[in-house]
Amino acid sequence: MTNHIRSWLFLGSMSILFVIGLATAINLSNETKNVLKLVSINKQEQDRTTYTDLKIPEQSVIFSSEVALTIAQIPDTHIDVEVNGILFSKTLEFEDIDLTKVPSDKKFIANYERNTAGEITKVKYTAQ
Repeated sequence: MTNHIRSWLFLGSMSILFVIGLATAINLSNETKNVLKLVSINKQEQDRTTYTDLKIPEQSVIFSSEVALTIAQIPDTHIDVEVNGILFSKTLEFEDIDLTKVPSDKKFIANYERNTAGEITKVKYTAQ
């Protein structure tokens, strides 16, 4: 009789394990199907023929006060500054800087010169 009960318990536990395995397989199959569907939708939404035009940024207008501030910072930055052809060397000391050469009523456009490492070595301000 115990042999009969053992076989029924074994059969019942194996049936439960089979049902759990089957449910897990069905769930995994559904999840895989959903993921593949999302990937397909995302690939369809990628438009490889989209083009954009990059605008060249306009040169910003710089006021004379900003130019004067740049010149005053020469001892800290060690950058040559040229304003309308007048060169303020990077070796100038703060006491040697003469800001009266900068016209206070004009606006300027800046052009930057860089070395091979990409560091700014000279700033040229041209009045408008």
